[in-house]
Amino acid sequence: MTAGNLLPKDTFDVSGGLGHGGEGETSISLAIVPELVDMSLAKGMIPEMDENVKLIWNFQELTDFGASGAPQKGTVEKGKKMKQVLVYYLVDFVEKMDKTDWKCTKKAYLSE
Repeated sequence: MTAGNLLPKDTFDVSGGLGHGGEGETSISLAIVPELVDMSLAKGMIPEMDENVKLIWNFQELTDFGASGAPQKGTVEKGKKMKQVLVYYLVDFVEKMDKTDWKCTKKAYLSE
């Protein structure tokens, strides 16, 4: 989650705000389209997974609610912070890309 990387580490309560329909996604939805969010239905599960091994799961094996993470921890305030840093980041990105005429830059890595 880009916003999780751009905001202070203590912004989110659980898993850096990550999760499908989790704290971060619920927060930004509350800030942008609050009429589409029913917090009385906000439930999620945090699956216990090895952080060093990536396994591909059927999503219904990870959660009984269709959401992972902690959507019930989402707030309008967190969503506003996310929106602010993401808009700033994207505008800055587009401006940088415009300066290079949207050409990819390459980095060379030398082995020792």
